[in-house]
Amino acid sequence: MRVAPHRLVITGKWRTIREEKTRVEKGSDEALHEVDLSEAIDPDEVTATVQNGTLEIQMKKARPSKNILHSVEAE
Repeated sequence: MRVAPHRLVITGKWRTIREEKTRVEKGSDEALHEVDLSEAIDPDEVTATVQNGTLEIQMKKARPSKNILHSVEAE
């Protein structure tokens, strides 16, 4: 999983093995999901867990940045 302030990118891979009496079938697949977020999140405050095949992602909103006014004088 990759995280940016306004985007969450989830990637995954899995393999399957199906055994029958006379043969074994193996397969694999990959997934990519990109989610644009309406609010900025703090990339350092994101956690993910998988339980019983369910992915749970918790994230915190980013603190609003303080606009600092700088004075610049032209010469």
